[in-house]
Amino acid sequence: MPSLANLKPGDPTTTLMKGATGFGKTIAACSYPPPVYVFDFDERINSIQSFYTGERTREIYFDSYGAYNLFEYLDKLNELVEKGTIVVDGKTIRPGTVVAADSVSALSIAAVDYQLNEVRKLAKKDKKVGKRTQGGIIIPDWDEYKGETSVFTEVLGNIKALPKRWGMHAIITAHPTKSTSVGKDSSGKVSVSIKTSPVVSIGFKAGELVPTSFNEVYHFALIPSMNAGEKGRRLVYTEAQGDESAKTTMLLPTVFSWTNELFYDKLIQLANRGIELGGNWETEASQSTQNDSGWS
Repeated sequence: MPSLANLKPGDPTTTLMKGATGFGKTIAACSYPPPVYVFDFDERINSIQSFYTGERTREIYFDSYGAYNLFEYLDKLNELVEKGTIVVDGKTIRPGTVVAADSVSALSIAAVDYQLNEVRKLAKKDKKVGKRTQGGIIIPDWDEYKGETSVFTEVLGNIKALPKRWGMHAIITAHPTKSTSVGKDSSGKVSVSIKTSPVVSIGFKAGELVPTSFNEVYHFALIPSMNAGEKGRRLVYTEAQGDESAKTTMLLPTVFSWTNELFYDKLIQLANRGIELGGNWETEASQSTQNDSGWS
């Protein structure tokens, strides 16, 4: 029977990387053990290709997905769980790391858009089909939200199976967003509250399901540089900060910088150092975020 005492930093697990667009989540995910396969929904593979060149070149594969080939995505993910391999351009590979949804937001849109496209086809034959705005545009209804939840349930189940069954790192990325609600306080006055969502999805249920399915949840942040022509510092939080959720099973510092470094290498270095320190990072609290400047 597996024991927590036998787990080591770098053992395959499930990881959710969350943060605003452009904060380096996909680049970080692709720094994990190769070969890396990316189920690309965001169509931002160019940033990966531009980063992993020269001395950083590594074995990374990807296919692009959306509403137009949603079932091809689900079939490929299921096949990967069943066989431990995936076919890319006629070549069979056994990934060390799978970015199973890049990103949650785009997967959510694809799941709902696929269903809306089918509803529109039916609506051409029967005007009573589909929920519409007053202007006549078909919009998502409960069936579409249920379908989105069904897609995420299947995907998350497969993600959790990959580390245990095939020893693969399983990662997805997500873009939190600020949501605003307007209501009245106890005195009857209008009040406005702003809350950060853990992940972006069209339906509420999918957004609630995602964070609970991962052992590691990292929140990515960026500190802009004050110097012209110099890029900012990339930070990662491993503990919750206000409404921003984060967690780790490793003895990592609360926050660390990976500017100018490969994310996975820095992660494992810090996890091993955490073991040496017995998890007591107080004496080195500032070191992990101050040893760099700029971006090369």
